[in-house]
Amino acid sequence: MKYIRFILILVLCLFATIMPALAQTEAGGGEIKIVIPKFDLNIPAVSVSASATASGTVIQIAENHLTKTIDCNNESISVMGNNNELTIKGSCTGIQILGNHNTITIETTPELNVAGNYNKISATTVEAIAVMGNYNGIVWTKGTEKDPTISNLGNKNTVNKAAQ
Repeated sequence: MKYIRFILILVLCLFATIMPALAQTEAGGGEIKIVIPKFDLNIPAVSVSASATASGTVIQIAENHLTKTIDCNNESISVMGNNNELTIKGSCTGIQILGNHNTITIETTPELNVAGNYNKISATTVEAIAVMGNYNGIVWTKGTEKDPTISNLGNKNTVNKAAQ
């Protein structure tokens, strides 16, 4: 698998070198992204950790079966692992949940994107919630100035305001 990924990256980078006006490559944030018109390929990185991007640090959680508290100081968080119990304290710039069967408690984030399945998420303050996965349960308490905007494109998700 490692060699197939390397060969694919090599071929696509060669294509990008031959046709620089048509293709662009980007690295960072735990993935290599190669964009070719009419063709978009994201290749997940093998190692996962905190990485720097133009908009700040991305904290990436790829491990499984963790119980962990994360201090978010204007960073972005990406959860790719499964069966984790995470408490995210502080103010994040955005949170992505790609893993499955996670239980996550969030203090503050402007954007919460959930593409994984069977997650239980509780957010105190959130501005926008987008759910693409299935069978997720999301409870929010408040938006920053008004109730959050909610996009629920998945199946059998619940997105509700917490009972007061």
